[in-house]
Amino acid sequence: MERVGRWWGAGGVELDIVALSERGKAITFGECKFWKAPVGAIILHDLEKKAAKVSWRSQDRSASFALFSISGFTEELVKIASVRPDVLLVGPDDFVLRTG
Repeated sequence: MERVGRWWGAGGVELDIVALSERGKAITFGECKFWKAPVGAIILHDLEKKAAKVSWRSQDRSASFALFSISGFTEELVKIASVRPDVLLVGPDDFVLRTG
């Protein structure tokens, strides 16, 4: 990915992370949640709806989705991610805490 940042669009649409590769015609949409409860499938569905509003190469891009959560994910979302190679889940066991 050559470019990474946040994205704001019309109608108050906000994406926490958007990473894109012009060469690879690829884009990754990310959502970060710092909730006490595990993140569920509704967050993935909401992210997909927001992603559909991003017009960059909308007809010929390869899209993927990354969800970050300090509280993990529901079983339903884990099942979805297990059969969808375009969905990446990053949970508390994947974070590295650095001190000092």
